Amino acid sequence: MPIFVAREWFRHTIGFSRNEVSRRYVDYKAETYNPLHLRARDPKLKQGSKPEDVEDNEAAAALLQQSHEDAITNYEKLMEMNVAPEVARMALPQSMYTEFIETASLYGYARLCKLRLDPHAQREIQLYAEAVDTILRERFPVSWAALLGESSEKAM
Repeated sequence: MPIFVAREWFRHTIGFSRNEVSRRYVDYKAETYNPLHLRARDPKLKQGSKPEDVEDNEAAAALLQQSHEDAITNYEKLMEMNVAPEVARMALPQSMYTEFIETASLYGYARLCKLRLDPHAQREIQLYAEAVDTILRERFPVSWAALLGESSEKAM
């Protein structure tokens, strides 16, 4: 998932254990999340966005993608200059994908999903929470329904 989503995901700590891949030790090509649709800011919300795209979405998306490409190019140039990976990674954007291995309790995932499936949660994290919800609902229907406070009929 993109780093900016992972940082929100990692705020959930009770019942979770994680090990994230570090750019200090890996040299594989950096990849970034490049959305085609950029949501507009909602002036009524302290944090959050409107469901609609920004007015000039195509130009905004192109600008973001160019920024990502420039950052990766600069990172690669720094690496070619023999800059240590732990230093060169400072050039990389928050939209870069990260990898991690995670174990968690059903309770931990239920708490995460209750919060991150809320319509006010950032859309990008909602998508990951929806994936977790789908997997755990299929594998643990009765327990999952109970942890989410749903009726047992919905679990079956």
